[in-house]
Amino acid sequence: MPAGGPYTGRFVYGRLTLGYDTVDVPRLDPESLLAGPLAPLALWSSPEPDALVETVVERIAAIDGIDRQRVLVELAILRGDRVAVLIRDALERKKMGNVLEGTELGNALIARGEALGEARGEARGRVSGRAELLRAVLVDRFGEVDGVDEVVASLAGSGDAVAVVKRIHAAAALHDLMG
Repeated sequence: MPAGGPYTGRFVYGRLTLGYDTVDVPRLDPESLLAGPLAPLALWSSPEPDALVETVVERIAAIDGIDRQRVLVELAILRGDRVAVLIRDALERKKMGNVLEGTELGNALIARGEALGEARGEARGRVSGRAELLRAVLVDRFGEVDGVDEVVASLAGSGDAVAVVKRIHAAAALHDLMG
C-alpha cells in the first residue's frame, strides 16, 4: 500500500459491504500521481500545488469523456480556493470552460469569478462577490426565506469559498449555518 496507514475500513449498508484501505495522499509522489488516472491528487501531495495546475489540466484534457473530466475537475478544485481559481483560469485558456459548467462546485466557481468581475486584487470586490455567490447558493438551497442575509453576513468572511459552499450543501436547515 503506497504510503498508506495500517488502518483498513469497512462500510456496511444493508447488504452492501465495501472494504477500503487508507492512503496518506500528501506523502505520495506527485510525479507518480500525474502519470496516473488521478492526476489532480498531485495537487495535494505537492508543497507547491500552483506549479502543477497546468500539468493537471493537461492530464484532464487528455481524458476521454466529459463526465470523467468533470469528476477530475471537481477533485482538483477541492484542493482550495487559490488552486480552484488557477484551475478555472487554466481550463478557460484551454477552451474547456464547459467542463466546469457541468459541476456544482464548478458553477459556484464560475459564479464567483463573474461576481468578482475579475477584480481579484481588491478585497472589497472579493467580499462583495463572495457575499453575492453565497446568497445565490443559499437561496438555491433553502429558498428566499427570512435570515438568508444574516447567514450570508456570517459566512462571507469565513474560510475558503469552496469549503463554505460545501458546508451550505451539507446543512439540513438554514439555522444550522449561523454562528
